[in-house]
Amino acid sequence: MADTSAYAATFEIVDANKDGHISATELKQLMKALGEDITEETATEVVQRMDSNGDGEISLAEFATYMAKG
Repeated sequence: MADTSAYAATFEIVDANKDGHISATELKQLMKALGEDITEETATEVVQRMDSNGDGEISLAEFATYMAKG
């Protein structure tokens, strides 16, 4: 498992509602703020790629693991 502390600050920025998970909606909002307007379908596909436990959201551990693959 990747070191979550290296990615915690970035994760917290994306986790807009501060529930400890990143949803497709939060990802879509982030991308729009960055100037990249993606569809809900695309956001959902990205979340599914990172979501190793299948709950439909990205946890900090899943985010760190994905980012560490770089």
